[in-house]
Amino acid sequence: MKRSILSLMLAGALLFGFYGYSGAGEYRKITEAQLKEALKHEIRANKLDDEGKLDEAIKEYEESLELNPYSISCLFNLGLAYLKAGRNAEAIYTYQRAIDLAPDDAELYKLLGIAFIKNGEREKAIAAWEKSLALDPDQPRVREFIEINK
Repeated sequence: MKRSILSLMLAGALLFGFYGYSGAGEYRKITEAQLKEALKHEIRANKLDDEGKLDEAIKEYEESLELNPYSISCLFNLGLAYLKAGRNAEAIYTYQRAIDLAPDDAELYKLLGIAFIKNGEREKAIAAWEKSLALDPDQPRVREFIEINK
């Protein structure tokens, strides 16, 4: 379920150069060296995550985001690691950051809903899943999540 790091980073670099945009409305230039180093950390994090070493993976994802705070793939994968580690509030924050960068990504809203439900916030979970369905109506599992939790 992990996002392809390289494809997302390359697409972003082609579209926006090596600038990132934060949801706070600020741009920050990211050097090619920072992007490469961020990618190394994210690849390492993915490997650690796959090995079940969640604490180490989370640290690597966080280091990657220090260098490139605009990586949607890294935010996506960090959120998953937080969910697996039971760190639901941190997963919520991470998915909200990712949504600030990619507000039309239905998958992010779906995962945000899962984080909310695991955090005991049923109404917010349903709202996130409804937003996910509005963006991509072809999600039977999301419809099921809503029905189960109403």
